[in-house]
Amino acid sequence: RLPKMMLMHGSNGNPFTGDDLPIGIWTELREDSHGLFVAGRLLALETDYGRRILSLMKGGALDGLSIGYNVKKSSPGRGTTKRWLEVINLREISIVDEPSNDLARVTTVKQPGPSDSAYEKLQAALRGLAANGSSATDVAAGKLLASLRALA
Repeated sequence: RLPKMMLMHGSNGNPFTGDDLPIGIWTELREDSHGLFVAGRLLALETDYGRRILSLMKGGALDGLSIGYNVKKSSPGRGTTKRWLEVINLREISIVDEPSNDLARVTTVKQPGPSDSAYEKLQAALRGLAANGSSATDVAAGKLLASLRALA
């Protein structure tokens, strides 16, 4: 099971900072030559809150990543390294505005395609209208359907 996708680590129980609901799901998690690579998908994009998060990410205001974890096993470090984390329980990966590690960044934000059932119902209804005749309403429905297809 992959960790939760959170915004700014959630509220951590503070009722004044937001909620603890995940904002999406991580679909891929692996180590690569740069470190930890993650890919995911934002959810609830049909809401104002979801659209706002997507807009902030696309604009670069929310472009950091940060992890939340519990330490299972560690050992003392040396020099500037206080301790070595040997085993952790990765609880969540948050999208943040200022990551602790400046290299932990969102590199790509894709515009999600329409996959909402309301979109599919509208598309089917417009297809039906466009196929039924040539009234002004049907012509407008056909043009709207063509525009929606171009966006998909």
